[in-house]
Parts: sequence; C-alpha cells; structure tokens
Amino acid sequence: MAFGDDTADIADTDAVHWIASLTKFVTTIAVMQCVEKGQLDLDSDIGKVLPEWQDPQILTGFNEKDEPIFRPATKAITLRQRVTSMKLGEYMKRHIFDVVSANDITFHLDQREDLRARKAKNWQRVGQSLEEEKNPVMPNPVAEGQGGGGLYATVNEMLKIYHGVLTEKLLRPETIKIMFQPQLENNVGLDKPDEYPVFVRNAIWNAVPSDVSVSFGLGGLVNIAAVPERRGVNSLTWSGIPNCYWVSQSVLNEMKVLAHSWVNLVDRY
Repeated sequence: MAFGDDTADIADTDAVHWIASLTKFVTTIAVMQCVEKGQLDLDSDIGKVLPEWQDPQILTGFNEKDEPIFRPATKAITLRQRVTSMKLGEYMKRHIFDVVSANDITFHLDQREDLRARKAKNWQRVGQSLEEEKNPVMPNPVAEGQGGGGLYATVNEMLKIYHGVLTEKLLRPETIKIMFQPQLENNVGLDKPDEYPVFVRNAIWNAVPSDVSVSFGLGGLVNIAAVPERRGVNSLTWSGIPNCYWVSQSVLNEMKVLAHSWVNLVDRY
C-alpha cells in the first residue's frame, strides 16, 4: 500500500502488522485449551482463582460530575481467564504457534529483527491526508505479552492459526462449537447500535449491519441472524484499532482476514 510518492509501504501478506485486538482470539484459543485440559472452568467463581475479584464492583453509569458509579455484584463473576505458570507468549508459542508452524508472530518486536524489517507503518488521518503515526498506541518494547492486544503478526501467520482452529488442530470440535454460540443471556446494549458513536460502532459491529441481531461468542462478536450473501448465522468476528479484522464462518469452514495500518477507527467500513 502506498500513499504518495515518498510513503511507499509494504503491502503483501508477509508484512508484519500490529494486530491489536485481533490478539484476543489467539488468547481465547489458549484459554479454551486450558478448559479442555481441565485446568480452567469457565463457569467457576473467578474469585477462587483471582482473589482480587472476590468482591467485584459493577459499573452502572456516571454521575453529573462524570464520576463512575459502582454497585456490588449480586452474583459471582464466572471464570473466563487465568494466568498459568507459563508466560502467555511462551504458552502461545508452544501450544499454538509451533503446532501450526506460525513463526512470524510475537509480542516482543524488539527481539525479532527479522520482523522489524518487514513492519508495516501505522498511519493516521490528519485532515484530508494520511501521516505516519507519531505516538504509537502500543509501546515497544513491552515487559509482558498483552493478551488483549499485543501481538505482531503477518496475515499469513494469522491465517495459519485460524485454519488450525477450523481444522481442529488447536481445539476440539465441541469447543469450537461453543465458541461460535451466543454467550450472553440477552443482547441489551447490543440491540441499538445506531445510538453509539461511529468509532464505537466500527470497533464492535464493523461490517455487521445495524439491523442484524448480535451477541458475544467466545473470542468475538457473533451475528445471531444471517447476513444475506455475506455471512451465515453464528459467524464470529472481531477487529483491531489499525482497521484490521477477521470473520469466520465455522459451518463453511471459512476464515477471512483483512489487515490495514490506519489507526483511525472512523475509517473502518
């Protein structure tokens, strides 16, 4: 991809991108592997594993001074994540990356000179032009892998991981089925997307039409109804700040990935 004569940038599928929140799906794979091994129970009280969550406070809104308003939780917060004895990056390499031969992926770009040489620049919109991002959202280096948004990877390597899920190399079929099912009791808060600012709609719904009912699966947003000629029912999707996103239709054994390097959420379609 190039912007003008002096801003040529790498555009092939071997370019290295900061994939931001696309990292969440890889973290979900790691968590669900632990569930399969009996190390985690998604419906256990999270306070049994994370003591700091024994008495959680729930955000209910903001007062006239824009200060947060909390209330005590009325029921246990169930377990959806846990830190193992291994660092997250080490676990992912051993149990995910190596399994599907994904080598060009890391939390620590400073330790991979080969990947830095292929790193695509991040761009931001300034007026009617694009400029290279001056203050990166993700610091480099980082001390620990950030499971919510810290990975750098190529499109090719991400496709290997998604393919590893759909071909059951990384997870069991019954686990994959659960991931693609709605997990919320209701879709309150997700039923009126047009009430949210554009950047919020782009971040959460991205290409899902506002009249299609959605929920959350495990690892992304799931559309409860089909999107004619575009997505089957219970397709899973998520996105990241640099206008990158993926969508998977487990029924069709299909995965699509799009990676941009624009950090303006309002630019995403």
